[in-house]
Amino acid sequence: MTSEALERRVGELEDRIAIQGLLDTYAASLDARDWARFQACFSEDAVTAYSWGRFATGAELAAAIVGILEPFSVTEHIIANAQIELDGARARSRAKLWVICVAPEDPPGEHLVEGGSYECEYRREPDGWKIARLELTLDWAINGEPL
Repeated sequence: MTSEALERRVGELEDRIAIQGLLDTYAASLDARDWARFQACFSEDAVTAYSWGRFATGAELAAAIVGILEPFSVTEHIIANAQIELDGARARSRAKLWVICVAPEDPPGEHLVEGGSYECEYRREPDGWKIARLELTLDWAINGEPL
């Protein structure tokens, strides 16, 4: 293997790890209610679509999510099975979501659980990879309607 081929492979691995880390940060910041960290996951012009709304910026999305998650005392967002496709300074992924939402009044074992998938597009920016487009499709819910 040539040094150029090795450099390219290492660069691709670094990009994949960075994008997976971005997805992990997105999920962890939701659960921690760390809105500044959450908003930092997105490019300035990010477009996002959820069943409960479409947003033109990460700031708009963060403001809306505060209200969506407010009724829950704890949430746990798990993003897994990310299939990442790299294309230079751009990338795409499809990943599965599993989220648990527990409200204070929920009887033990009767909390909202939902599952679905994220379709994302990313852009490499000077400070790292950012989500440029995100679409969430919820496929199922237990103990409630999908949010």
